[in-house]
Amino acid sequence: SIIETLTPAEKKTERLLMGLRLRREWYPTADLNRHKVEKLVKKGLLEQSPQGIRPTTAGIMILNQIILELMD
Repeated sequence: SIIETLTPAEKKTERLLMGLRLRREWYPTADLNRHKVEKLVKKGLLEQSPQGIRPTTAGIMILNQIILELMD
């Protein structure tokens, strides 16, 4: 069995990736760039609530690009 150790940055990316893929859940935004989140919400790619963000139907189609934007 192979165990992979992730860096803190890799862990953050993995949490974001898995959190947004599970559209039923709200992903907390505390550690994300507020301006980037707002831009993606305005584009209709994310929806936002007091609990966090999640991708819209349009956003789920380009989720990898959204994640790259949020992680950059």
